[in-house]
Amino acid sequence: MAIHFGPAGLGPVKDAVKNLEEFSKKGLDACEITFTYGVYIKDEKDMKAIKEALKK
Repeated sequence: MAIHFGPAGLGPVKDAVKNLEEFSKKGLDACEITFTYGVYIKDEKDMKAIKEALKK
């Protein structure tokens, strides 16, 4: 079983891809995406961009 460490939060949608790249550079291979007050990633192009960044 693998344990993954990462920050508690992806940040705002406009910074999500940049944040994922920074997390990766720092050796972090996970992050939490919370939807406490509702889903905030609503635009399909944002979802696709985040998904592609996650694959990298």
